Amino acid sequence: MGTLRHMVFLATFLGTVTAFVHPFDVPWFNILSECRLQCPSTSPSTVSSGEFQGVTIENHFYLANDATMALAMSKDVGGRCELRHNPHWSSASLDEVRFTARLKFDPSNIESFTFMQIHAKDFAPFRSGPLLMVNWRQERDGLSDHLWASVRMDLDEVSKSKITVSLGSRPTGFFDLDVAAFNDLLQIKVNGVLKHQQSLAFWSSIQQNYFKTGTYLHGNLVGPSVVFYEQLWMKTPGSTLLKLDERTPAPAPSPSPAGPYVAFSRNADRTSSQPVEGAQVQGTIYVFVHASPEEESLIASVTFNLDGVDFRRERRAPFDLVGGSQSAANPFDASTLSAGVHTLRTKIVFEAGTVLLVDNFTV
Repeated sequence: MGTLRHMVFLATFLGTVTAFVHPFDVPWFNILSECRLQCPSTSPSTVSSGEFQGVTIENHFYLANDATMALAMSKDVGGRCELRHNPHWSSASLDEVRFTARLKFDPSNIESFTFMQIHAKDFAPFRSGPLLMVNWRQERDGLSDHLWASVRMDLDEVSKSKITVSLGSRPTGFFDLDVAAFNDLLQIKVNGVLKHQQSLAFWSSIQQNYFKTGTYLHGNLVGPSVVFYEQLWMKTPGSTLLKLDERTPAPAPSPSPAGPYVAFSRNADRTSSQPVEGAQVQGTIYVFVHASPEEESLIASVTFNLDGVDFRRERRAPFDLVGGSQSAANPFDASTLSAGVHTLRTKIVFEAGTVLLVDNFTV
């Protein structure tokens, strides 16, 4: 079954959609309650832990019009706008420590910047500094527009030995970044693919590590650099804050869920449809947003994302995965997908807000 099938609503009540205003208003950014904002410097914090309610900082910390959170900064202001996660942890923990985010950025006027870190507090003789920096670089080692990971390899404060490895070219649009540390092992995944893994045994004596994410500019170009987040989550041992989909279980599939939902039919005219969520599909199907005429009239656009790749955007009804006309949808061939579970994310933008649907189905 999928996560967030309950339609992670902004709020939809009797045809009226209430928009989010500030990042903390969005349920899937509840991790902000465990963070503080460092912008444009690390100290003092611009926003302290527990004080994000009602906070937007123009040009630096805000919601984009599709309910994504933005962290932005330029070098002429300070060069840094980052969320600092408060809980501390050790890489030797047997409990998994994990950072997950779905994000994107457009590095149009910068040379390089860091958008995720594992940082450590002072631990004699080691001074406060990063174990890991995940960044984007315009050019390095003959590779352009790539993601990179720089990892410390020892605790020597003189040599500060580190390795820098490519995590691949920057994905187009939103992508998933997953960083896990547990049992003295570091793993980095991009869009579910393992890109780097190494032992952290040398780091196990550092007991106070923490995550950071946002934008931290390097180089000579001013920027700005803007990172957009569709989702953000950080899991640490002993944390009592639950992820939205863990706190609110998804209901069982229904032939007619309340409000707009993603459906599929075996017929081009969209008749005899059923919800995509939890479905087993094969062959030719017709996928579309099932909505009442009143609901359709309020929709400004629909964006479909299949398995982490933006698939299609529709700006007028009917809203079909592969396009179509009023009378018939265009077919989607499910046999082009590998056997197993797939995820369809559907972002429905109303004039006054956004709904995000996440549906899992099996081929």
